[in-house]
Amino acid sequence: MRTCENCKVTLRYDGRRCPLCHHTLQEGGGEDVYPYIPTLRQQHGLLFKAMQLASVAAAVAAVALNLLLPHTGLWSLFVLCGLVCAWLSLEVCIRKRKNLLKVVCYQVVLLSGFAVLWDLFTHWRGWSVTYVIPGLCLCAMLIVPILNRLLGLDVHELLIYLVILALFCAVPALFAATGLATALWPTLVCVSGSVLSLAALLIFGGGAMRSELRRRLHYK
Repeated sequence: MRTCENCKVTLRYDGRRCPLCHHTLQEGGGEDVYPYIPTLRQQHGLLFKAMQLASVAAAVAAVALNLLLPHTGLWSLFVLCGLVCAWLSLEVCIRKRKNLLKVVCYQVVLLSGFAVLWDLFTHWRGWSVTYVIPGLCLCAMLIVPILNRLLGLDVHELLIYLVILALFCAVPALFAATGLATALWPTLVCVSGSVLSLAALLIFGGGAMRSELRRRLHYK
């Protein structure tokens, strides 16, 4: 605890100068006017440590078993990569947790990238662009109306993310048109579900969304 005689404040701070006026801080003080707010990791520190230990244990066990059974191939690498992907995805959720729509968009991009990389490094078969990416886009478009219904999201923010997700759902159609996708039905299901989701938001979203669309499109 340090005190700034100039600002008349006491704060928990390790520096020598006040962050407000840059005067030299004095040791000691009374009540902390800048209370300590723990982060999510600090609030659930034991849980995160347990998850980290479990991940390390799974990685060690997989590598050890793979070394004992070398004839089974390097399958432990898939376990290690899976753990890395899971922790990266969790990190995105933690950092963007205050904006659930942003979490949805980030997860679609991140998981799609992971799927494509896994497909590339396992002798490309096209399952990532045929099934995984359309499935992720469809899930995202179905989640948005649910979030809007439960949380009452701001219409301006909602429209921005709807446009982004609609562009995401156009990507599977591009894969199908260029022949990268080996099956057509996942793309059709994705695009159809996206259209229905957008229609549901416009129909049940109230006049605010329609007014915002008219305003942005300069339509009277």
